[in-house]
Amino acid sequence: MFADPQAIKQDGTTNVSFPRTGVGNGVGTWTSPDGLMVASVRQTSTKARFRREMRIVVTKVSADALNPAINTPKSASVYLVVDQPIVGFTADELKNAYKAIDSWSAGQIDHLLLGES
Repeated sequence: MFADPQAIKQDGTTNVSFPRTGVGNGVGTWTSPDGLMVASVRQTSTKARFRREMRIVVTKVSADALNPAINTPKSASVYLVVDQPIVGFTADELKNAYKAIDSWSAGQIDHLLLGES
């Protein structure tokens, strides 16, 4: 089980303590003190595959695009999914794939967020 609380760099630089706010069958959630960021993990499986997910959901209130006098809530998600067969890969092999995408995305995230391919 993941620790409670979780230390997450909410602004990218400073660790913030996110207390656990939910637990269920294969699911855990942690919420930032201001309630604007939620971290979650989810584990699911089928007969042939495991799916493991870590997700951050960020919420903010901003002006409506069609009526700037009205503020509306908006949310965005960033997540990592590991979709694997039940047999055939070790944790170390999948960790190496994670390290590869982590190092690749660090230099390419601006291109991704600008919609490039």
